[in-house]
Amino acid sequence: MEKLMRIPMLILTLLLASCEYLGFDGYINQLEEIGINHELADAVSLGQHLVSRPREFNGRVYVLGTRGVYVLRASRLSSYQYYPYSQDLGYERDFWEDRLPPINCYRDPVSGRVVINALHEDWDRGLRYGDTLTLDEDTQQAIFEPADISAYGPLVSHITESGSRAYVLIPYFDTHVDSIFWSSDVAVNPGGDQERLASASELFVSQSLRTMPQGAGIRVVAQNGTGYYGKGSAQFTVYNITPPDWISAAGISLMTSDLIFNDRFFTDGTNDYYVASRLNVSVNNRYLLLWGDAIEDEETMLIYDYVTGERKLKTDIPGNETFPELAESGMDIFVTSIRGGVARYAYD
Repeated sequence: MEKLMRIPMLILTLLLASCEYLGFDGYINQLEEIGINHELADAVSLGQHLVSRPREFNGRVYVLGTRGVYVLRASRLSSYQYYPYSQDLGYERDFWEDRLPPINCYRDPVSGRVVINALHEDWDRGLRYGDTLTLDEDTQQAIFEPADISAYGPLVSHITESGSRAYVLIPYFDTHVDSIFWSSDVAVNPGGDQERLASASELFVSQSLRTMPQGAGIRVVAQNGTGYYGKGSAQFTVYNITPPDWISAAGISLMTSDLIFNDRFFTDGTNDYYVASRLNVSVNNRYLLLWGDAIEDEETMLIYDYVTGERKLKTDIPGNETFPELAESGMDIFVTSIRGGVARYAYD
């Protein structure tokens, strides 16, 4: 009898423990989060609707809420700091958006503070393309600064060259771009000191831009165009670039074994090409994550090893209405739920 009594008590304990995850896609996903899904490594509910995908930088995970920025330890998501926005960014508390934008993080070499940018082409409120949030330890606020619209494109990343400032800029309002700029001083030369052109047959995926953990350069993905509209294998090239090798650094290319729907037209003046406009791309030091409507099953996410070209994972995106991003290294995935949940899934 005593053993029989322990069974409902154990169930009750699990349900109570799962209360920390309320908001992470409701009760169905709670079952996954207390152990049924073996890939789940960690999860937490933050009690605030979220408005960005998560981004790991220097061992911390950054995600934007409707009222401020959460900074979580990548190794344990329940341990976090909170930085309220220095001004109202226009979100309702229950703000809901079907597509959450990615963000990028970098560390200012002078102040040492972490700065956050949105990587989205037409975000109509909150943190727009080129705006910045600086996490101020003194005031415990996320200091908002709007984009300088006089520049050719928004500052989206800060990198270092021999300890001096360098900036990366990309044109406004575009998911794919044909060039990105490096500039030593945005105020003096907003057009850029050097322009890194995509090849005639490829476009950079602006949302893939990612500052390297050490802050010495960026990774960015380009998609090679196909000569036809519709489904087919897709070729991607990952560039790891820093000044002074901004122009000459070669990329690493891979061809997907999965079919990608290419629907966006562009031309080099002689030949016509298509790339995928409805594909989300995330990259780290070894892997490339693909997901979105351009994949035949839009609930599927794919991970490729871009060094070997091997597909390492094909699986459903965990949870309902969630948005995945690659960790800084390895095949861990950080996932945001709009309702306020962040989870880490380990696929190594």
